[in-house]
Amino acid sequence: MMTTLSRRKKFTPVGTYLLIASLLIFHVISLYLGIKTVRMLDFVAAQPFQMAGLTFLTATFLHSSWLHVLINSFAIYVYGVHVEHRIGSFGMLLVFLVGGFCGHFAYELIAPASILHSRGASGGAFGLIAFYSFSYPRDPMNDMMKRLHLDIPIPQRGLLFNWRWIREYKAPAIQVFGIYLLWVVVGLGLQLANLTKTNSAAHLGGAMSGVVCYWLFRNKSIWKFRISNRRDEPSNA
Repeated sequence: MMTTLSRRKKFTPVGTYLLIASLLIFHVISLYLGIKTVRMLDFVAAQPFQMAGLTFLTATFLHSSWLHVLINSFAIYVYGVHVEHRIGSFGMLLVFLVGGFCGHFAYELIAPASILHSRGASGGAFGLIAFYSFSYPRDPMNDMMKRLHLDIPIPQRGLLFNWRWIREYKAPAIQVFGIYLLWVVVGLGLQLANLTKTNSAAHLGGAMSGVVCYWLFRNKSIWKFRISNRRDEPSNA
């Protein structure tokens, strides 16, 4: 099973590229703004309407470090390209922005009195992950990576055990999403116990928004949603 992305060699994910570029540009700008200015743009659950509520948006485009922005950019590239191919640039960007908003909103619901600053595009990224996983639930993840020329070589044998199974195990997208979700739930427990500063609530909120967006696109036909009806595409069931 595969998406039609492999057949459309001329497809250029302009929206995905622009989104990643904006995240990188915003991060570079934030390095020169100073910590005080950047913290004003962060989302704080105890002050959800700071800057007239604009922090729901600004915090989505800010990151704590280069590693943070690069990890999110990588996830957005891997999943965003396929989502954009399916529902277009505007649809993909909408799913991302809704995911970012719902991620911060989930943080507000879970820890309304928290004064910790939250920033990052993880909510939007998880929205794209969820949307893709439900759109192509049977699509093997390693095949998806290969279509993006991200076939990272894995050694046949490691120092302690055989790594071959990682390369050959064709986990379907929906199964990988389930693993992500389990990881997020564990992280949320650690967050509630104040054992980590990672905002897993934002990850969970973004993921749930991605599922809702998929349902809306799939069942309400808000935009032209190309339902899988070919043999080379995975079933939505």
